[in-house]
Amino acid sequence: NEKCMAGGDTVVMKHNQDPRYISYALSTTDAQAQKSKGRVKSKVVHSSVPALKEIIIPLPTLEEQKRIADILDNFHQLCNDISTGIPAEIEARTKQYEYYRDKLLTF
Repeated sequence: NEKCMAGGDTVVMKHNQDPRYISYALSTTDAQAQKSKGRVKSKVVHSSVPALKEIIIPLPTLEEQKRIADILDNFHQLCNDISTGIPAEIEARTKQYEYYRDKLLTF
């Protein structure tokens, strides 16, 4: 219900699904391959609304969509947020080190 600016290659999708899930699903390798099907040798893929309507993605319940999107959001944050990802990685490597240390030194 709010005004926004959009460029020529922008498609506004109206749906009743979790938008984060739809975004992740349309970013998958499979969805990208479907989007690129039939494109002419070009680095930029221009998709029409009819072509986008042909992309097939799994569509679980809204509750499951939210759960999947939450998991992917958390994973994305771990991978891309230096203040979250690095401490988590250090903690994981520390636990891994302790596990193998204990295994090696247990006779």
